[in-house]
Amino acid sequence: MVVLDEAHKYMHSTAGSRILTDYLTRVIRLQRHQGVRVVISTQEPTIATELIALCSVIIMHRFTSPTWYAALRRHINAVEDWNIMQRVEALETGEALVYSPNAVLGKKEDGSLVKAIGTLMKVKVRDRITLDDGASILAV
Repeated sequence: MVVLDEAHKYMHSTAGSRILTDYLTRVIRLQRHQGVRVVISTQEPTIATELIALCSVIIMHRFTSPTWYAALRRHINAVEDWNIMQRVEALETGEALVYSPNAVLGKKEDGSLVKAIGTLMKVKVRDRITLDDGASILAV
């Protein structure tokens, strides 16, 4: 598993970022074949659009920026489009909207799968169990 946290801090429009983005794009496209999974965490959806386009799951916590919404909207094909921004703004602490069109939500009586295509699922995130001040405990 490759995890990139706070990606907005180092994935800019620099030459080094472009190389990283190109490499990650190749890894993500081949992840099933290579047995690799990639998680990119960012507080700003300003990373390369080709990375967002390859996301199989988008988790949105509360935000109020129309620019951020516009960046994400290009990649979310939700049926209830008219109120997505309102739903994001109304999220409480510990809540998120999840978009994952390939998620399987259940089975129909005929055995076919019910997928989450066009659906935004509201989820509750468990309470934090780590420190909330950005500090790390260091050995002395």
